[in-house]
Amino acid sequence: QRWAVEPSNDMDLRDEFMVRLRADAALGDLGLGTELARRLQMHEEKLALYREIEQRDFAAPDLSRAAQIHHMILKKGILYEENSIAWAREMLSILSKK
Repeated sequence: QRWAVEPSNDMDLRDEFMVRLRADAALGDLGLGTELARRLQMHEEKLALYREIEQRDFAAPDLSRAAQIHHMILKKGILYEENSIAWAREMLSILSKK
């Protein structure tokens, strides 16, 4: 139980693809749209799965405290996927400009 209350390190969101995008910005079009579209599809699929889980497991209005905690963890994942989808769509729009 002690490990659960110990402070944890900051979350590091490093993504090699961001380095590739910086290279695209510096060098010109590297054709990263295809990979970004693939990543977008993965985020859309995961979001759909998370929403199915939410409907299946957390639709009841009177969730226990434990269930509410689990639901909030799932919501964090949902928000992450929604944000990733919005970002990817905007970036695809930028990458499509020549």
